[in-house]
Amino acid sequence: MRVHYYKHKTNYKMAITFPLGGILNEDKEKGKTAEFEYGLSLPKIFVTGSKGQLGSELRKIARSCNDLLFDFTDIDELDLCDAQSVMDYVISSGPKYIINCAAYTAVDRAEDEPSKCFQVNRDAVENLAKAAVAVKAKIIHVSTDYVFDGKADKPYTEDDEVCPDSVYGNSKLEGEQVLQSTC
Repeated sequence: MRVHYYKHKTNYKMAITFPLGGILNEDKEKGKTAEFEYGLSLPKIFVTGSKGQLGSELRKIARSCNDLLFDFTDIDELDLCDAQSVMDYVISSGPKYIINCAAYTAVDRAEDEPSKCFQVNRDAVENLAKAAVAVKAKIIHVSTDYVFDGKADKPYTEDDEVCPDSVYGNSKLEGEQVLQSTC
């Protein structure tokens, strides 16, 4: 018996192939097999920024998740700042979930490259959000503690007031805001 996955339209399905037996013994001797599709679709998870620190860790975890289908990409495969490319890619791959690990993370350099920082941390997030809406995918976006000013004497929570004091922090906050307003 062999279990395999195959692409059917935009989803992957599982099939089980095994030699025929029982009353069809003569077919078994000829090496014929039967294939049964159980109609199980593996949930596809589209992961961006797969060569970065967080994306690399998700790749490791994904190896043990046999009941999920991961689609890992990075800038060399898909430019998230190109809205049409993102939309086309997401529509053609049809993920159920999108995990955005992509980010401009050079905190100090962001002060000298604000437009590039905002392009990746805000505009690319908007492109992903619009594509997620188009295919009804859930999106998980990873942000940063730089959306806070760092003056608290306790750990921050999602409900704390934001007050970024850097280009990087502001770009990540605007990415969060565009995601919330789009999805």
